[in-house]
Amino acid sequence: MTHRCKNTSKNTIRGIQTARVIQMAVHLSERWYTVREYSKRFDITHKTVYRDLKVLELAGVPIMEEPQIDRVGGRGRINMQYRVDAHWMRKFL
Repeated sequence: MTHRCKNTSKNTIRGIQTARVIQMAVHLSERWYTVREYSKRFDITHKTVYRDLKVLELAGVPIMEEPQIDRVGGRGRINMQYRVDAHWMRKFL
């Protein structure tokens, strides 16, 4: 019985991860996001965002990246922005 609960917990976590990754693909087809923006929006760590991007990439989702320069106190900081090709996503929506 305890073993079954552990499996259920793992399946629940995998379900949440899968739902989040699908949601990420949909959001990224709408506009560019930086890792910071995405992690704040969904209350996940930067590491989780990168992991989810990798999952999408391995699944064959075309992920585009583009540098964004933030001006902070006269200095420029480069953040990568990510997006999914909207034309590709329309095939599935």
